[in-house]
Amino acid sequence: MNARLARTLCALLCWQAASSPAEAQQALFHSTVSVVRLDVLATDGRRPLTGLTAADFEVRDNGELQTVDALFAEHEPLDILFTFDRSASTRGDTIGHLRDSARAILAALGDDDRAGLLVFNHTVRLTVPLGPAAAVADALDGIEPDGATALFDVASVALNLTAASTRRTLILLFTDGTDTLSWLPAGTALDEARTSDAVVYAVAMRDRTAARDVVDTGESQMRRLSESTGGRLLRADDPAELRQRFLDVLGEMRARYVLTYTPPGTAPGWHAVTVRVKSRSARVSARDGYVVPGAEVEP
Repeated sequence: MNARLARTLCALLCWQAASSPAEAQQALFHSTVSVVRLDVLATDGRRPLTGLTAADFEVRDNGELQTVDALFAEHEPLDILFTFDRSASTRGDTIGHLRDSARAILAALGDDDRAGLLVFNHTVRLTVPLGPAAAVADALDGIEPDGATALFDVASVALNLTAASTRRTLILLFTDGTDTLSWLPAGTALDEARTSDAVVYAVAMRDRTAARDVVDTGESQMRRLSESTGGRLLRADDPAELRQRFLDVLGEMRARYVLTYTPPGTAPGWHAVTVRVKSRSARVSARDGYVVPGAEVEP
């Protein structure tokens, strides 16, 4: 099975389980690109840079300089899809701290923000579709640890679930282990991430039962997946650190910018995008491109 067919089947299964037929069709068929949105984090290497304007950014699309509009993203509503590992290894302190950490995020959301809950072990279940945050708070105590870890499957499902959204979207992915049972390869989830508008932040606890090389490979794959969307991987050495890691993620999302531009051409295929801050030394995190539908192109 090739990667694109696997992604399509994954999306179909996910939306059939969670949405109406009309919503599924909307999620799977996209119009041509007219306006490109980039969710961008600019830092001095440690802290986010605030007060930047459109004039501070340089964006190139396939090497061509673009005219950019910028919006400080703190003012835009946010969708958060909590994507939580509930494998057997999360029993005890981990699941308790995970629930408390999610509640800390929910308490900090505004009236226009939304939240959803996707849980996984060797299966994937959309417990709460994106909507009022209170529904996620009510569902957290129902997470029961059991089973193995299908990490790449859930990453692909989460990305497909958010593919049709027109709102700023954060996928907050937590795991305390390496992938043990996915039927999709890591490369499929990475392909999904590179063509997604969602920002993925992964919070990972080190699996102390797995071999070091397996853990390092798993972390490298999750880092590539998150960074390809403009997000990043954060580590927690202890369950008690989860709350601060989650709040760090929310703080970074609030400090990001949304850049928009209209490309001069929308030829089907992969469009490579580069973003930099012109007037000062800065580290910029943003997705590295997008796909215009109409051609089967591997980025």
